[in-house]
Amino acid sequence: MTPPLKWPPLSPEADAALTWLEQAETFDGRRGDFDLIVAEATRRAMPTFAAMLPGIALFVLVYGVPQWLGWVRLPEIVANLGWVLVVPATVIVTNALRGTQAIKDEMRMDKALKKWSDAANAASARTPQ
Repeated sequence: MTPPLKWPPLSPEADAALTWLEQAETFDGRRGDFDLIVAEATRRAMPTFAAMLPGIALFVLVYGVPQWLGWVRLPEIVANLGWVLVVPATVIVTNALRGTQAIKDEMRMDKALKKWSDAANAASARTPQ
């Protein structure tokens, strides 16, 4: 099934840099690859947030409006805890809109950035300004 939103795939340069970062044993010479993946993740951040808005709106429509109008009377603690469900509802709708490849790409980027963030910070600290 094709996702409703056409999500851009990783560029060939970003995919190559990501592959290098995933397979590398040391950070030596990988600063450019790391910066490229940081830029790619930053570029994808706002569209990802925008894709979350329909999930939030759907949850508010289905859960919040009936409570606000008094159609559903729940004990206060249950009603308030129900709002915690906005997170999984948003994740489900967002992932359905974007498709599996976008999720896989972002998981790969997250893993690589977590793996090398300490080394990148240390390399930045050693570089004279």
